[in-house]
Amino acid sequence: AVAAKLRTTGRVGVQLSGGLDSGSVAATAARLLAPEPLRTYTSVPPAGWAGTAPGRSIADERPAVEDLAAMHPTLRPRFVSVAGASLFEGYEDLWELGAGPTRNPANRLWGDAI
Repeated sequence: AVAAKLRTTGRVGVQLSGGLDSGSVAATAARLLAPEPLRTYTSVPPAGWAGTAPGRSIADERPAVEDLAAMHPTLRPRFVSVAGASLFEGYEDLWELGAGPTRNPANRLWGDAI
């Protein structure tokens, strides 16, 4: 399935969390694309953030992504922080183009940042 999605005339990128699903996709894509680099994009807290995550959730997935990149040297992680971004900016342009409400506004922030 990953190989089928890699058929393109352009470059490929992966939205990568520290989880097993996107990590498996990124590792497989990196292996299939080698020696070409594979850019990954991960949402991280702002620099200096020292908060905690509720329950067993992970607030900063950077360490897991860095570990994966150490195992796959062609991965090129980019870490994106949306600190200070507004959930309410930019919607007018999307609505004028015919878009509907965003399903997950928090994910839209870092998708736009990428």
